[in-house]
Amino acid sequence: FNQRWLLAAILDRFATAETVRGALEGSVYVNSERVDDELVQDYLSLARDKAAAVEVLRQIYTNDGGPLPFPAADALGDDFPILAVWGDQDKLAPMTDQSTSVSGRRG
Repeated sequence: FNQRWLLAAILDRFATAETVRGALEGSVYVNSERVDDELVQDYLSLARDKAAAVEVLRQIYTNDGGPLPFPAADALGDDFPILAVWGDQDKLAPMTDQSTSVSGRRG
């Protein structure tokens, strides 16, 4: 899936309000009423820069995550607060053991 022309064709075919709304309602949001026209348009706006959108698809399909964020994270310092919120109905990355709590420091 390193063929940018093919990825551009996929983007043209599937970057529609209908498909974005369906993906958000079916895979991301537990409460589909939260998916409104403004949210759908926000997601579609990301596809307006065709070259950038095709590159994101290429990275997803080739499992190329791009540059790792470790140098940027190291620049934040050890006392930089991070809030991680994980719902008990998370559809993208559900917790297998909801009694587990994660806390601590980097390093």
